[in-house]
Amino acid sequence: MLEASGAPNAGLMIDIWHFYNSRSTLADLTGLPPDRITAVQLNDGRIVHDDFLAEARRGRLLPGDGELDVTGLLLGLHERGFRGPYCVEVNYPGYRDLPVDEMATQAFMKASAALEVLPTH
Repeated sequence: MLEASGAPNAGLMIDIWHFYNSRSTLADLTGLPPDRITAVQLNDGRIVHDDFLAEARRGRLLPGDGELDVTGLLLGLHERGFRGPYCVEVNYPGYRDLPVDEMATQAFMKASAALEVLPTH
């Protein structure tokens, strides 16, 4: 689809929660040049079998707080040549009740921990 668009600035945003809940696998990314990945949205959650929309609106957690294989996807993307950028994208009602600086600190700490699995060379 990216190639068919003909737009050199079109890219793929990979949201970890949506990746796994669309039943995607790393094999689905075979042949995708890493520079066509615009960014990876770091989050976690559960595999949904029922109300996908409701869970998307309230069940995206910080990396490491759910059951998704965040590490596996990050390592798989790294092996395919992706080097960032990364951002945190969560949607959980409890996060909205926290002071902004506390939530930002939690997001930074969880994202940093998730990215520590990546080789530095």
